[in-house]
Amino acid sequence: MRRVAVLTLLTLASSAWAVDGPALSFNEALGLIVKRSTPVGIQTANLESTRARNIPIRLAFAPSLAAVGVQQDSKYDLYSTARARSGMINGSLNLFRFGADVANWQAATADENAQVSLLDATTLRSEDAAVQVLVAEIQQQLTVGILTRIATTQSEVAEIGHERYKRGYLALQESGKLDVDLANAEARQHDAEIQHAAATANLVSALGHANIVANWPWKQRFANGETVTLLAAKPTLEKLPSWRAAHEQLQAEEDRTTRNLRQILPTLDGSAGYGYTNFQNPGGPYATGWTATFTLTVPFFDRLTNYSTYKAQVYTRQIAELNLEQAERDARSEWTAAHSAFELAFRSALSRDKTLGISRKLYEDNLRRFQSGRISANDLVVDQTRLYDSELLAVQGWAAAHLAYARLRHSLGLSVL
Repeated sequence: MRRVAVLTLLTLASSAWAVDGPALSFNEALGLIVKRSTPVGIQTANLESTRARNIPIRLAFAPSLAAVGVQQDSKYDLYSTARARSGMINGSLNLFRFGADVANWQAATADENAQVSLLDATTLRSEDAAVQVLVAEIQQQLTVGILTRIATTQSEVAEIGHERYKRGYLALQESGKLDVDLANAEARQHDAEIQHAAATANLVSALGHANIVANWPWKQRFANGETVTLLAAKPTLEKLPSWRAAHEQLQAEEDRTTRNLRQILPTLDGSAGYGYTNFQNPGGPYATGWTATFTLTVPFFDRLTNYSTYKAQVYTRQIAELNLEQAERDARSEWTAAHSAFELAFRSALSRDKTLGISRKLYEDNLRRFQSGRISANDLVVDQTRLYDSELLAVQGWAAAHLAYARLRHSLGLSVL
């Protein structure tokens, strides 16, 4: 009854998470998960926000224009009122700031490039998370299938043992051992079903449903020799989006340091306007004309405001330098770990597949011997345990190989898609 209840709940949950249509392949599901990724969406918004903030900086070398209208009423006594109206179009332009505007423009460009690189890095991280939830779903689904077959086989073996016991061919203790082994097999199956439900919930959260093809998708890539090429590849920092983001951020801070230093120096600005003035009191004049102004500003003492801003920016640049150094260390460490992990995981997966084939053949041969009464229940249990371990280890091996493969590609700045 307990097993039926568990299976019923899992069936209801799976039907609630299912969608109409054919099951998605691994790569199709991976692409959709990355597309739905909230971190990718947030970083995309950050990039667009940075571009929007930089619009005034991009237009720093264009003149600013403004229209000004003024009406002034003056009362001299109880009976005399004078009214003056004026209107003017003013334009102003920054003429010379010792390159501060140029440095600010360059910093804006570096900021945008850094955000683009951060978007690439976020995409790779989202890919890695997507691979993990997909691999977990496939691993748990295959594990449940293996344990279900083992429980079914164990049930058949127990029935055979009961029949042999009734006929006097099997001792009571041997029959009892088979019942215990059946209960243990069902318990392992229930545990796997619970873990599968958790993995499916994570997949639904990322993908929106759990309708995927449950097989290992990259075995063909491994068979086609991509493994050798990938293991022979060396990391290039310029290809790593995390390193590029740190490098561009350092460039932006260096440009802002230059800007802040040059803002301490004098500035030259120009402005020009055209307009009219009309005094509407009796006989008042009406005049139009141009005005032009050049302003040279030489700061003598501003309470060291600009100097303070510059010094603070120097330390901000130092922080960016340290972040770049840390990004380089992390990149090399990540590649070293990923390279070793994939090499070992791939070889282990191949070895486990070979061992699984041998274990399956041994179990099938001994099962026939048990059915004919030529071996004991203990001997069959040993072979069944061996097959159970081999099947689970093979599933775990290919899961580890797929995770390590994605990690290695990402450590090289490459997408798995």
